[in-house]
Amino acid sequence: MFLVGIAESLIFALKDGAYILEGAVAVLMSLVLTFALQGVVAFGGCAVVWRVGRNWVWWMPIDYVAAVVPWCCWALLGLLAPTNKSLVNILYEGVLIGFAAPLAALLKLSLARWLPAVWSTGLSLCLGAVLAFALWRLVPFLGE
Repeated sequence: MFLVGIAESLIFALKDGAYILEGAVAVLMSLVLTFALQGVVAFGGCAVVWRVGRNWVWWMPIDYVAAVVPWCCWALLGLLAPTNKSLVNILYEGVLIGFAAPLAALLKLSLARWLPAVWSTGLSLCLGAVLAFALWRLVPFLGE
């Protein structure tokens, strides 16, 4: 559905003679690009943590979705409360947000012996969301 919307936006932009790197098309393209960048870091790091911790922790299905939660929070903040950030900011933050998911998985791994699985999963999801908010708010403008 998301990819269909992007393709439709690109077709309309090219048909109407608009520049591709303007407006909604640029936003959609930057979201796809940052998702791809953070996906490599997030899923790669989480795969290592999930593999190492498979004997210590029972991973619930929501833990696999947690690899995307930081990026979703960051993208929603960027869309709903835009700031004056450059393309360099978006790409830089897109890579950095990928590190939030493995950190959240490590938190679940470290808390699993002392807390129930539901609590450790909830705390790891909250950590990912808090890291996404902190990254969105605290990274200053980077010039192009």
